[in-house]
Amino acid sequence: MNVALERYAVPIVSEETVRLIASRFDLPFPLSVERLPDIGINNAIFALGENLILRVARNDSEIFASVRKEALVVPLVRQIGVCTPELLAFDDTLELLPTPFGVFDRAVRQTLGLLDLPLRATADVWREVGRNVARLHAGIDDKGPIAALPVASVESANPEDLDNAGYFTRAEANWFATWLERLDNLSGSSQARRFVHADLQATNVIVSYQPGDGAASFVALLDWGASGWGDAAADLAGVPTRALPYVVDGYNEVAGMDDCLAARVMACHVRATLASAMRRPKPGQSWAERPLSRLIDLFRFGLEQQAGAWRLLAPM
Repeated sequence: MNVALERYAVPIVSEETVRLIASRFDLPFPLSVERLPDIGINNAIFALGENLILRVARNDSEIFASVRKEALVVPLVRQIGVCTPELLAFDDTLELLPTPFGVFDRAVRQTLGLLDLPLRATADVWREVGRNVARLHAGIDDKGPIAALPVASVESANPEDLDNAGYFTRAEANWFATWLERLDNLSGSSQARRFVHADLQATNVIVSYQPGDGAASFVALLDWGASGWGDAAADLAGVPTRALPYVVDGYNEVAGMDDCLAARVMACHVRATLASAMRRPKPGQSWAERPLSRLIDLFRFGLEQQAGAWRLLAPM
């Protein structure tokens, strides 16, 4: 399909195009096609009736590589028991649309990052995220095509970076540096290479929740476009700070207790928070993309009563 698109543009998805996609991949033709709110950077999301999701890549070569990676990863992680929607069709021939696309089973209609629920209603969800990530880290071998995937990018900055850039003064830099030194001393030296999701923010967690329910229930993880090889602690550090105790608890249930893991995760989280604070404002983007979201959550974590070992990991 020869259609000129500007960089990052989304192609038009017509009813006729959806009909051709359904025919080519032997999928049921949906009764409706609805563009859903954007919750990520790489793809536009369309609901195809009640049971299917169409994810269409934005027009950019790096994004194309990301969605091709996802098509490789999704079947593998499902085989090892990680909950993620089934990939029913993938096409990068550019014959039906001018960008690659995938069709996924529509597990539920709710994304945790769009629900704005209090932490008490999501604690069990975050524990189940931790359990699934533990299965991921233990279950993917460094063999076959997946071995060639790159190291996942890790957002990180040190206090002196923000001091030098003028975001705060040496006094604040020293306070952060003292905190990080304490966390690093508690972290041990374990940094085993693992296959990681690399984007564990709430917009990539889908749940079951109805108004009036006491709590949300975990359903699946989404969006494997950033996945690759990396450090397990850095992978867990992508979630909101106040959810970290639940994620690490779930992870340790599956992987076995690691007394140093929480400190390693917290150190990675603080450095990622400092890096995000240096971004420009991003209206319309998700929690983890906004420059001050992590920083505010970090200090909420520090101000709240934390139990046991996590109290020792909070700022002092």
